[in-house]
Amino acid sequence: MAKMESVFERLSGYVNVSPEQLHHLITVSRHSLYLKRHRADFIASRIRIIAALFAILTLLWIPMDIVVFDATLWKPLALMRGAAVALFVFLALPSGKEAGINGTLFRLALILIIPLCFYLFSTWLFYRVEMSQTGEVVAFLYTLLPFVIIGGLAVFPLTLQEVTLAVLTTVTALVFCMAWANGITPAVYIGKVWLAVLFGGISAFASISQLRYMIILLARASVDPLTGCYTRRSGSEIIDIQFRVAMRQGMPFSVAMFDLDDFKKINDTAGHEAGDAVLTTFVASLNKMLRASDAIVRWGGEEFIVAFPNNSVEGLNVVIRRILGGSLGKRPDGSPLTVSIGIAEATADGMEDWVDLVKLADERMYDAKRAGKNRARLPSGTDITVER
Repeated sequence: MAKMESVFERLSGYVNVSPEQLHHLITVSRHSLYLKRHRADFIASRIRIIAALFAILTLLWIPMDIVVFDATLWKPLALMRGAAVALFVFLALPSGKEAGINGTLFRLALILIIPLCFYLFSTWLFYRVEMSQTGEVVAFLYTLLPFVIIGGLAVFPLTLQEVTLAVLTTVTALVFCMAWANGITPAVYIGKVWLAVLFGGISAFASISQLRYMIILLARASVDPLTGCYTRRSGSEIIDIQFRVAMRQGMPFSVAMFDLDDFKKINDTAGHEAGDAVLTTFVASLNKMLRASDAIVRWGGEEFIVAFPNNSVEGLNVVIRRILGGSLGKRPDGSPLTVSIGIAEATADGMEDWVDLVKLADERMYDAKRAGKNRARLPSGTDITVER
């Protein structure tokens, strides 16, 4: 694992990106839910546009086949085109529900596989019969489908892993069809494979560049510039996603509202720069006590929400005690920084909407403040306090 990380560090230096960004460009394993959601929406919109265009073009090509080929060719081609049009229309229509990144990538694979299957089928047909010179010209156009597929990848923000899989699949189909055909010289064979790989490299560069640009824009829009945690807008999306996933899978989902005790006094006595430093230190300290799947959101001013997917009230009891007993930073006068926390859990509190869950956590946070601060109010109504 350490060797792999060092490889990423060296590569990131060559391409002028951070190791974390390089991970994001190569594989989806470290993509956040926020990135997955927006990437899925973007890819889905491109799929609908391309599928609609392909449906029209595929249908309009049928008269060309009828004019150029005899019935033994144009009839099976027309049947195949009809099936392809039906699938393209299906992909062009809105799905009606959020498919997520996995569902969207499945639809992307489908829109690539449809013309690939048509290419394999048409190749099988053409090499079984004799054709006129005009028919051979039109048949040659069919052999360009793999290059159209590979070139089409350039319009999607994909990782290197995803592009490589799509290109290798298409090149394999191309090699298979050329090996099947008669009269293909080595020069033509090598030339087509080389051209396909070249197209693949260009498409990979375009796809990865789109993905990098998307990551940069989303980071600027979703991350609070002072503390580095999520903004309220992006955090709301993440909580919404995590909440719905938890409800669908029957898993616990908790949120905790944090409010820094007497924070206004810091700004009034030491100035806003000192207050900003306290906020930055607090988030950095809190991050060290949380899991990678937990999301910190700056809800407003000195208020923060932490979303705890797959963490019950019992599990949170341990986490909150560790947070209250740990170091969250110091105030400008050197005294320890304390927080008041309100906790809500979807199942225990019978909540069916994440907005109501957050409101409940907010109410309990204020209850904790009224009860003396430096404590956490649980769904049971009891408080967690830790002596420092």
